[in-house]
Amino acid sequence: MQNWYADDEGNGQQLTKRPDVGDAQVAGVKQSLSLLDGSIPLKATMPGNHDLGNAPTLATLARYEELWGADRGWFDVDGVRFVYFNTQIL
Repeated sequence: MQNWYADDEGNGQQLTKRPDVGDAQVAGVKQSLSLLDGSIPLKATMPGNHDLGNAPTLATLARYEELWGADRGWFDVDGVRFVYFNTQIL
């Protein structure tokens, strides 16, 4: 997860001095997901601009995959195929 602040120019920049904030956010999300009913399968997570930034890089894509898994794929439920993909890279 990305952490952003406004610099003096008013442009969004990644907050690199506080990586612990992003780590705390990841831990919080994983903690919340662990509380879900285990009989309901979590099939996929999809990234957005808060996960990858507005201009994803190979590094942010790799970090997302390391934390959450693939940013694209498919799964079937009761004969229906669900397809998901990362629109941030289109």
